[in-house]
Formats: sequence, structure tokens, C-alpha cells
Amino acid sequence: MNIEYPEKYHPLFFDWQKYNYAVLYGGRGSGKSETVARYVITRCLQSEIKVLCTRESEKSMDASIHSLLSSIIAMYGLSPLFEIQEKKIICKKTGSTIIFRGLRQEAGHIRSMHDIDLVWIEEGQYVGQAGFTSLDDTIRKEGSLILICLNPRNASDYLYDEFVKQDRPEVLKININILENPFATEVSKDKARRLRERNYKAYKHIYLGELEEGGETIGAFQKVDKFTAEYLVAFIDTSFSDANDSDKTSLSIVGFSINDYDDVKQCPIEFTGISWQKSVTNPDVIREMLLFLDKYKPIETCVESNLGGKGLAANIIDGFKSMENILNLRIKNHWTTFHQSGIKHERIMDKVGANKTRIFVLKDTEPEYLNPIIGYTKRNKHEDEIDSLAGAINLWLTSDNLKNYIYQYEQLKKQRAI
Repeated sequence: MNIEYPEKYHPLFFDWQKYNYAVLYGGRGSGKSETVARYVITRCLQSEIKVLCTRESEKSMDASIHSLLSSIIAMYGLSPLFEIQEKKIICKKTGSTIIFRGLRQEAGHIRSMHDIDLVWIEEGQYVGQAGFTSLDDTIRKEGSLILICLNPRNASDYLYDEFVKQDRPEVLKININILENPFATEVSKDKARRLRERNYKAYKHIYLGELEEGGETIGAFQKVDKFTAEYLVAFIDTSFSDANDSDKTSLSIVGFSINDYDDVKQCPIEFTGISWQKSVTNPDVIREMLLFLDKYKPIETCVESNLGGKGLAANIIDGFKSMENILNLRIKNHWTTFHQSGIKHERIMDKVGANKTRIFVLKDTEPEYLNPIIGYTKRNKHEDEIDSLAGAINLWLTSDNLKNYIYQYEQLKKQRAI
């Protein structure tokens, strides 16, 4: 069987035994995913192995990795040798099994797997430290390989920082772009040429795999392991659509580390958050949001009332409270609503951009929430994550509920000290 792939990927097929990790990084059209799919199929035909295909979120797992593997099996006439099921692919020749999991949704199932020979992480630029560390600790089988595909975005992306920026003897690194892929389609090459003529900076990032330039973006934040801020608030930027290209529901949690600072305008600001490409009324979103709030227990959570007004926002809050009872949670939280006014870009730059040097992000913050904030520019079509962050910072600075709570709690601490 003669499976084709760009020459640059030769070490993956013939020298992989020398490594514990392999990272394939570069721009669009470089053949990373197609080559890994061919590699997985080749390994499955050679001997019995168990393969885990994963990414940060499993939302489109079956429509991407599963579909790609299936199409390549058919392309090479290998269908009689494979049984393609909805959630699994089995090689009938060797007994090899390919399974599909999402790091975020199925972390518990992944942690119970100790017999994996090969892991394929797709879209590694979105994978955070918490998800990868949990996976990495699980894969202990002798001779196992963790294979990562990523398109470089920001130097602070966890897997880029861990495997691309560093030179480690146990890591095979292969950097490739569309110009080095002899199998790139004419359609891809034509799109790359057109983008190169229109926007050379975007061409270098998208097709040559160079990091995003940060001049017009917010850029990466310094990281902290956990909140040092004692008093937290949360802000929810609402969406009422599940469509892929619509606004997202985004929740940001913010705290100011005021203990050692007299001036609130100088103290560090810490944040984390999560977002969904779903409506705020979706039961799964409500449940996940409440569990996230329960983890950090903000003093106040404010629901944006720009869409539908305060009446609709109040109904949303009632839904949160109802689900809170069902989940048997007792989140110490004051629910409020607020209408964000003014020009969105101006309030974002006033609250986030102007304070950038003193804003810190929690290290295990989800990349799907954080990356749109890091890459924000005025031209972005959607600004949900960073708008919720700006709203949370504003809420911390203006909330009477928070001020009263801090005053009462600080007085209580003084009484206990006496």
C-alpha cells in the first residue's frame, strides 16, 4: 500500500519510536490533518493499537476527524479492512480501534484510559493546560505517542509554548506551510495567492503559520495559578441563538487584588471565563454556567439586558434560580441586570485595553473563551467574550452590592481579630 504524504513528514512515519510527543505545526493547506489521518490508518494496519482522537471540544468531532479518516479509508480502497461505526472505527485486519473524545466534555472517561498507544490532538492551539495535563498524565503505556496538530496563533497558547517554543529531545517537531506541500490543491493555492495580494499580514499568519502580530490586538495576558482577589463578580453577555456564526453567550468572572493597594486604579485585576455557541436559555448552558459560578462563588452576577430589556433578563435569572434548586446548589450570589450603553469598542478599550498591563488571567482558563479576547480588534465581527470581560470589570468598579459586602465582611474580620 503506497500512502502519499509531503516529504517533510517522513520522520513521523519512520522515526516516531524515538519520541514521546510529535507536534505538526504550520498554516492552512500544509496537509497536517490529512497526513496524520494517513499515519493513523497506516499504524492501525501494521499492528493492533488503540487510538484516541481528541480536541478541546467534541462539538464537531464526528464531522471532522471521523469524517476525514473515513474518506481516506475509502480513497485508498481500504473499506473492506475497516468497520466504520458512528463513534468508533475498527480495523478488521489487526483489531485496532480508533475512538473519539472531547477533552473538556469527557475528561473523566479519558482519565480512565490506560491502554492508549496513540493520541491525536487536533486544533491544539485551543487546548489549555488543564485538559492537556490530565490527558498527558493518563497516557502511560510503553511506546505510546501523543501527536499534536496546531495552527500557531499566539505565543502564549499552552501547547505552542510547551512544544514549539521549547527544544525537547522527546519531542518531534515538524513545521510546514502550504508552499512545502506538493499535494496542496489548486483551490487552496489560489485562495492563498488571493489573500497574499489583499492582506499579506493575514496571509503570513493563515497560510505560512506565523504567529498573529499583536499591534492592533489586545494580546496575551500574564497568568496566575489561582485567584488572589478575595471578592469576585461575574457578568453574562447574552445570546439567544445557537447558530455557528451568531453571538455567543459569554460569562466572565473578575476580581481586584485590593489587599496591598490603596488605589483601586493600581491594583491587579484577575479574570477567567467561559463561553458557549448557544443561547443563554439552553438548559445545558444554564447548568454549566451555574457549576462554573459555584466554583468561584462571585458576590454578584449581572445579566446583560441589552437584548430584550430588563424583563427578559429577569426571566433568565428566574431560570438560573430554578436550575440552581434542581442542582441543589447554594451559590452565594446577588443576581442583577444591566444595560451596557455607549460604543462597544470604546468601553472595551476603556476597561480592558487601558488596564492591560495589570490584568492577569487564570492559567487554566478555557482557550475557546480566552483566544477571542487576546485576538480582539475593532474589526472583529463578534466581541462577546471581551465585552463580558469589560462588563465584569465595570461591575466590580460600580457595584453597590459589592461595596456593601466588602465593608461588612472587612468589619467582621476585624471583630474576629479582636
